[in-house]
Amino acid sequence: LKCLGNLISWQKLAYDFGFSYNIEFECDAKVLILGEGKSLLPSDIVVPLKPMGDNTDYQQIISEIHSNEDMLNRFRKYLTVLRHIQYDEERDELQKKIEKDFFA
Repeated sequence: LKCLGNLISWQKLAYDFGFSYNIEFECDAKVLILGEGKSLLPSDIVVPLKPMGDNTDYQQIISEIHSNEDMLNRFRKYLTVLRHIQYDEERDELQKKIEKDFFA
């Protein structure tokens, strides 16, 4: 968990070669955290997902998305565009804009 946190926060991956010889590798890892609650991992932005109803079958929804190549490509493009946007706004304001765009 600590290594993942460092990867997300500092874009560095530590490796232990043994014999008390550790080295950090710089990397450019894209991380998307999905979960049902607040993550233990650090993140810049949190976009809460709201249930569509009490009896929503999320496994079925995920299966449908995985089987739909067009939908997967749309998600990938959306996330790629978001990654390249420069923002100077407060996190709360940016989070609200992303929520509005994603759920519109």
